[in-house]
Amino acid sequence: MRQGQAIPDPARRSAFDREVAIKLPEWQTPEASRDWVAERARQLVERQGDLADCRIVAEVEACVAVGGDPEHAVLLTFDRRLRTRLQPQTQIRLLAPSTYWDSLGIPGGASPRWKAAATNPLASASWWRW
Repeated sequence: MRQGQAIPDPARRSAFDREVAIKLPEWQTPEASRDWVAERARQLVERQGDLADCRIVAEVEACVAVGGDPEHAVLLTFDRRLRTRLQPQTQIRLLAPSTYWDSLGIPGGASPRWKAAATNPLASASWWRW
């Protein structure tokens, strides 16, 4: 994640990198889609500005184009500016994580469908429980 590399504090950047590696499998743009992603990012920049933001949106669009599920194509971001500037330009839903969580309609205190195996580190963690 290129934006993570821009975090100036080495400790925070390292923590960010660990979180991403554990929780977010990163989609790699197929070679055949790279030119399309670059062109789409340029189109978005002409309308909305920030190249890094536009590239992220273009990569999600490319993911859907090569077989992703458009109904569930969501880019979660805390970046309000990205969401407000680029949402009118894309079919991808650009949402704050809390908005997405609320949209799932999972009531507080709901029992999970699955539980982590006893050998899984999450089995003893409590932060993820609803």
